[in-house]
Amino acid sequence: MAWKYPRHDIRSGFVADIDAINDNFLAVVDETSGSLNEHNFDSSKTVLKRQQLAKDGAFSIHVTKSNADPSNFSTKTGWQEIQKVDDWQSFDADGATLNFIGRGSMVYVCASFQLIATDGLQSVRRESTLLTDQMGFGFAVALRVDGTLIFDSLLGSGDSSSEFYRGFKNRGGDVEPTNRDGICIPQGGGGVSGARLPVTVDAVLNLPPGPHKIEIAVMNIRANMQSSGSDDKTYIASRELFALEMLR
Repeated sequence: MAWKYPRHDIRSGFVADIDAINDNFLAVVDETSGSLNEHNFDSSKTVLKRQQLAKDGAFSIHVTKSNADPSNFSTKTGWQEIQKVDDWQSFDADGATLNFIGRGSMVYVCASFQLIATDGLQSVRRESTLLTDQMGFGFAVALRVDGTLIFDSLLGSGDSSSEFYRGFKNRGGDVEPTNRDGICIPQGGGGVSGARLPVTVDAVLNLPPGPHKIEIAVMNIRANMQSSGSDDKTYIASRELFALEMLR
């Protein structure tokens, strides 16, 4: 058992306050009733297995993932296509959609993944050529839970109707300008934009008991993001999605 110290200094002659007394006892009572920590276990011994605990004895985690290689531009094995449409998209694939039956609790939901908006040639191009690529207006990213977009998890503005999408002298930018001057015309946008984008989105939700569906949701803003002039798709490579039921 860990060392426990009283939160309040209670001395002879002090007015007895029931809240202070309860607070002092609570730390000890919590630990002896099951709120254990690293002081209660020998690190050299085998740790407890989930089956040894009651169903509500610890946090419960549900995970889906896909370890797709983000450098595999030739075959794109395991990559998930993001369609060139101006709307929210979700993906029925490992690592992008999680189905589980919850017990009813507060749930921490988190998704991490790699967005790809390049044909992969940048790694071998001359620097002058690399600098003439623009990647469009960007992506907006969020979590979707049971069909509802969770705006607390939103990365990007989420409001493409009010964002700036034009550049110098009201001219729109080109995805692949023909010279260096072309990159001086920014495309703007309300999301995250780039060739390779590691992204994490999360939210804490109160979910009722029963089946739940968690999805990664991506918006290709104004259907403008593309990998190259010959590939109008963008992709999600490696990805992981989990829901942590905080039962205690």
